Amino acid sequence: MANLAENILASSIVLLAFLVILGLVYSFFAWKASSKKTGTTSEFLKNLHAGQKVKTSSGMYGVVKDVKKETVDVEFAPNVVITLDRWALISVPNNK
Repeated sequence: MANLAENILASSIVLLAFLVILGLVYSFFAWKASSKKTGTTSEFLKNLHAGQKVKTSSGMYGVVKDVKKETVDVEFAPNVVITLDRWALISVPNNK
């Protein structure tokens, strides 16, 4: 009976170690992807200019009219210009 308990304990420790290693590997790759995306977004926001087509984080498409230090004026329809925080813009649409 003691041998059985030792085997169960040993296999539990191995399983726990495997799960911890798996969690660390997942966390590393998630962090790497997140930092790459943040770098890409920062580069995109740094290169904003008037006339550029953009997409907001809420899914609205528009054209940049004016770029300020912390905000961007975006035209979503003719004569409809809204001031947004720079970080509300997430990408340049590929097909629009």
